[in-house]
Amino acid sequence: ASGVAATLALLPEGLHAWVNRGDTAAAASPSSSNLDAVELDVRVGGMGCTACTAKVKGALEAMPEVVSATVSLQTESASLRLVNTVSAAADDSDFRRRVAATLKDAGFEAPSVETTTAP
Repeated sequence: ASGVAATLALLPEGLHAWVNRGDTAAAASPSSSNLDAVELDVRVGGMGCTACTAKVKGALEAMPEVVSATVSLQTESASLRLVNTVSAAADDSDFRRRVAATLKDAGFEAPSVETTTAP
C-alpha cells in the first residue's frame, strides 16, 4: 500500500519529466524558421503542481498560432513562441484575449500577456 501511495505522490513529477524530455534538445538547436519568431510572456495564476503545467502547456500549444510553450510553475508564467506568419498577432489585443480565454477555459488565470522579441 505504501508503494502505491509513493507512486501516486510522484506521478505529477514523473509526468512533467516525461512531457518535457525533448525540450532541451529543441531549445539547443533553433530552426531557421523560428529565427524571426516572437515570444509572448504570460503570467499564469492558479497552477499548483507539475500536472497543472502540463495542462497549461497542452492548452496553449493547441492554439494554431503557437509553435511551442514553456511553462514554469516556479515563476507562474508561460513563454509562447509564435509561428512566423502570425508574429503580428502578438501585438493584437484580440489574440491576447484569446490566450487569456484559452487559459481560463483550462481552469487558470492570465493577468498579463507581454510581447518580447525572440533571440
